Amino acid sequence: IIFKSENGYKTILSWKELNLNVAQISNWMKSNGIKKGDRVAAYLPNIPEAVVAYISTSVLGAIWSSCSPDFGTAGVTDRFSQISPKILFIGDKYFYNGKKINIVERLPEILNKIPSIEKVVVVAYPGTKIKENKTTKIKKYNWKELIDKKNKNKIKYVLSGFNDPMAILYSSGTTGKPKCICHGTGGVLLQHNKELQIHSDVKDNDRVFYFTTCGWMMWNWLVGALSSGATILLFDGFPMYKKDDLLFEFVSEEKATLFGISAKYIDALNNNGVIPKNNHDLSELKTICSTGSPLSKEGFQYVYDKIKKDVHLSS
Repeated sequence: IIFKSENGYKTILSWKELNLNVAQISNWMKSNGIKKGDRVAAYLPNIPEAVVAYISTSVLGAIWSSCSPDFGTAGVTDRFSQISPKILFIGDKYFYNGKKINIVERLPEILNKIPSIEKVVVVAYPGTKIKENKTTKIKKYNWKELIDKKNKNKIKYVLSGFNDPMAILYSSGTTGKPKCICHGTGGVLLQHNKELQIHSDVKDNDRVFYFTTCGWMMWNWLVGALSSGATILLFDGFPMYKKDDLLFEFVSEEKATLFGISAKYIDALNNNGVIPKNNHDLSELKTICSTGSPLSKEGFQYVYDKIKKDVHLSS
């Protein structure tokens, strides 16, 4: 996993470190009473710790659900109050377009509205430390302390059936409260591997970069690329912070083979006159995926003319 924030901070998690971290977090959750079918919620930026928590949840046969910090407190409680999670992973802060935004100050209100939460794990934003904040009625744990525990844990998988639930996602919430959509273990694995390996030709050692947050289904899809043996690239922040082609800088630096974006982002690049092919090495880029809304005729033309002529463009 390769992470980069809008301010340029970068961190890398190897396969070995990913396994060790999943062993630590899944064993901690198990020792705190999390069992198959329990719900685990996360209110986190798009950081490596979110991926570790997601995989750790699935190790135990528990059910994952996540929201990104751009959802306000009401958006989070509307969603999580329907699923009664036992554990909440929450970020302390995030950055967007140069602004530092406090997430953890929303915690008391979330705990008041969702009484099922028994334990809270606070995760520091990569490259920063957690500042001490007010005490809450529920015990809080520091992610770093859980990872740094000296015990030599191994991952102990709980066997799941094909149709056992793995994750709960939500409808948009434009017509009343967001509705829960439950995804099964086998279906997720089959669908992701079909789309990644057959539709998108993702292979071992490919590098998959989808610009997304943990509140969008494409985040789950991106994490699914790990099961194809790919490295995943996570970006968090404003995609045009200080420079319009900021994401292409990441694509070029890390030699991304698949780059996933939205039609709206392609339109913004086109309107701003950005020509990524002139400033970035995109020689390894095989596929561009566009989603969120239909890509216009001008959008298709822009990708082939200004990004890369011989790219597999999937909208």
